[in-house]
Amino acid sequence: MTKEGLEKYLADFTRNRDVFKNLQLDDPAGQSIETFRRIQDEVKERVVNLIKSLN
Repeated sequence: MTKEGLEKYLADFTRNRDVFKNLQLDDPAGQSIETFRRIQDEVKERVVNLIKSLN
């Protein structure tokens, strides 16, 4: 879904903020558990940093 497609689901105050980012993460499908955990940790870190930046 594109940024424009998502905007219709957002509250008004969020529509004007630049919070959409292409995370460009590796796909863990078919990878080892270590790769899955690395990507999971990367997602968590990015979400935490995004939340901090919005405050």
